[in-house]
Amino acid sequence: MTISFNRGKFPGLHEQYMTLRDSTCHATGNQTHITLVSPLSGCGTTSRKVGNNTIYENVVKSQEVVVEGVISRVRELSVPFECVVPVVTNHFAVEAQGVFDIRLELFHDEHFNKTPEDPFYITPGESLYVQLNMETDTRLSPFAMMCDATPVRSRSSNIYPIIQHGCAKDDSVRFLPNPSHNVQRFSMEAFKYIDNSPAVYLHCDVIVCNGSDNSSRCASGCLTTNPGRRAVRDVARAAMSGGF
Repeated sequence: MTISFNRGKFPGLHEQYMTLRDSTCHATGNQTHITLVSPLSGCGTTSRKVGNNTIYENVVKSQEVVVEGVISRVRELSVPFECVVPVVTNHFAVEAQGVFDIRLELFHDEHFNKTPEDPFYITPGESLYVQLNMETDTRLSPFAMMCDATPVRSRSSNIYPIIQHGCAKDDSVRFLPNPSHNVQRFSMEAFKYIDNSPAVYLHCDVIVCNGSDNSSRCASGCLTTNPGRRAVRDVARAAMSGGF
């Protein structure tokens, strides 16, 4: 807050004797004006809430200077002033960057207790168990937004959709209970390409959310209505691949 006094309209004022409520906060002056600047959280400024407003208040005072213990030539001064600020609620979106170590692991059974093989061998028609494991930070949750398969390492041809918008696209996909929020599990039936390609590569686009946020996109699971229009907050994205 700034308050100024016009010397022409207020004769007899001397900036060296003028302070705010806190006497260490002094006035400054030029040829035409005397000015005092009051921070909102210092120099004796107080605040109070009235309705939807916050009111900040301070006072300009004069310091009496006594001459020979008898007289004073300093004009007595006490000028209260205030600033009314409407209370505004702001919503902020926070974005950050980081390195996330997310493992895409393949298993033969629902116990997920065997070390994943590399390469992973399975017969078409058998149940394939997939785990996304957020290893770098157990406070974060992974969520597969999109998974598909290809007969080659790149996503260049013969793409077969498995998960889209976090929902099962392949009829055999089953989302399984997760042992902790830094892990996501699902299962599906293994298959092969009819052109006898020697391998199938599984690719997943994964988002990462705050594991303790029950309203996050990761915690919401499959959204069947307008999944593309849902707001995504505090989310990071990653892509990964595995093969069988």
